[in-house]
Formats: sequence, structure tokens, C-alpha cells
Amino acid sequence: MIDKSDCIFVGTITKTHGYDGRVVIRADQNRTADDLMWDTLHVMIDGGLVPFEVDEVKERNDMEVLCKFFLINSIEDADEIIGQSVYIERAWQESDNMSDADADGMLHIGDLVGFKLYESSDSSLIGTIIDVDLRIEQNPLFVVERADNNEDVLIPVVEEWITEYDAKAKKLAMDLPSGLF
Repeated sequence: MIDKSDCIFVGTITKTHGYDGRVVIRADQNRTADDLMWDTLHVMIDGGLVPFEVDEVKERNDMEVLCKFFLINSIEDADEIIGQSVYIERAWQESDNMSDADADGMLHIGDLVGFKLYESSDSSLIGTIIDVDLRIEQNPLFVVERADNNEDVLIPVVEEWITEYDAKAKKLAMDLPSGLF
């Protein structure tokens, strides 16, 4: 099984479609149907991510796809995964620092999913970045699963707050304002 920190949440299986095991996958609010067009999708089952090879996938509308997985061939099989979260595997960039993240010197914010986030003032672990909320383009937010209580918190992505970045160690340190939590 693949580790959740190496994946991005992209949607939820909402219902069956037809009798041959097809399902409807609705994209997360930060995604589109294009984010679901992969050869393999990982489905959260009993707390672990299980890879499912995609037999056929086609766009239903901007936010949904119809998906047929190999090995799911009946409505009964498909019913077993209704309501489950769907993830895609991340392709990590192996860069040493922000300035060489890509050819134009820009770091892609989505590549920080899976990074451990630390408070730079005392090097304490805040948690793991599990998603990036891009609904408001001018104000992106890290969705961070807190290390101390496993609750999700939103942290504004403010470049001036970032004090350390290590792609190989998947570590990000930020100087966060007191009282943020």
C-alpha cells in the first residue's frame, strides 16, 4: 500500500452507474474532472489506500467522471466502495531548494502536499500538509493535519512566513504568528 502523504485527495466515489461496476467520482471542490483522469486511482479502504487500476474513465461534467475499475464488475462490487475517498499518487520533484524547483524558478504549491510543517521559532512539528485549498486564488491555504490531535487546520500560504524548505526531507518551516491556532 502507498502512504497517504505521497498522495493527493482528489474526490469521492458518490454512486454506482449501470450494472457493470461503473461508479461516479465527484472531484473535490479544489479539483476538476481532469484531476481524475489517471490509469490508477487509490481508494481509501479501512484506513489504507488501495490502488485500483482504471479500465475506463470519461468525463461526465466539469466535476464528475464515470469510472470503470478492473476487478469491479458488478453493482454489488461497486457498492462496496461508495462514499470512499479517492487519491492520486504525487510525482515528487527532487530539487534541493526553492530556486531550482522548475525552469522558471517557481515552486508549485501543490508539490508541498506530504511535507512535514514545522514552526521555525522552536522547530516543533505542527503536522503534515495534506492538501492545498486554492478556492481563493489570491489566498491559498495549506490544509494541515495537526501532529498533536490529528485535526485539520488551515494555514495561509504566505511566502514571507516560509523560513526553510527541504525537498529531499519533505520539510517546510514557517514563522507563524502567535495565536494562529
